[in-house]
Amino acid sequence: MRKILDKCNTENMLTPVLMIFAVFMIMCVLMGAHEARAQDAVICDLQTENESLIATVSENNVLIAELLQEIEDLESMQELTVKTYEDREKIYNKEIDRLSKKIDKLKAKKSKYKVAKKYLSKDERFLVSYIAKGGTIEDAGTWYCTAYCTEKRKHICGTGTGFTASGEPVEAFVSCALSKSSLRRYPFGTHIYIEGVGERVIMDTGGGVRQKQIDCAVDTHYNAVHWSGQGDHRVWILKNG
Repeated sequence: MRKILDKCNTENMLTPVLMIFAVFMIMCVLMGAHEARAQDAVICDLQTENESLIATVSENNVLIAELLQEIEDLESMQELTVKTYEDREKIYNKEIDRLSKKIDKLKAKKSKYKVAKKYLSKDERFLVSYIAKGGTIEDAGTWYCTAYCTEKRKHICGTGTGFTASGEPVEAFVSCALSKSSLRRYPFGTHIYIEGVGERVIMDTGGGVRQKQIDCAVDTHYNAVHWSGQGDHRVWILKNG
């Protein structure tokens, strides 16, 4: 009998223990499942983040490639710019050397001209200066020079219209007239230099003007009659002035 009671008591004591163990196991299972779901969520988030990072890295790789290409283009442009600058610098240096030599020659000529100027006449100084500026001269020989006035009245000096045969207004101490035959060689607009008189421009002609004669315009009839320049003078044709 005692054995039977002891057995019953033992079974009654095991039942709660089994229940507690069962509950503990269930809780463990539930906790394991919850933790597994949490881990799955973390893994999913990590996968999503990883995909986002992969996309970002891909975009950055494209951007890096574009930047590298841009850097390469800029470097090529820089090399071209440097080469162009160096080429231009060489050209500029050559031009500077050429101009420096030309300036030195001109300074030397100027120095010689200053020395020679002391011994030149007024006419010679004009002709030398004209040539130094790039002009050329032609010796036209000796001409007989006379004068006519520019007064606007009809008299022995002309019609008094104020215009020359070339159609240009007559200018005192500028205009001059040649014979019609001389105009074939020295047409209207030709610049000349008369020894002792100065520079004149051929603008006019007239029946009273003879061959190898230059009739120079002055301001008044009195000055034309009493003109000190009447006589033979050497004449030069001025070109490219």
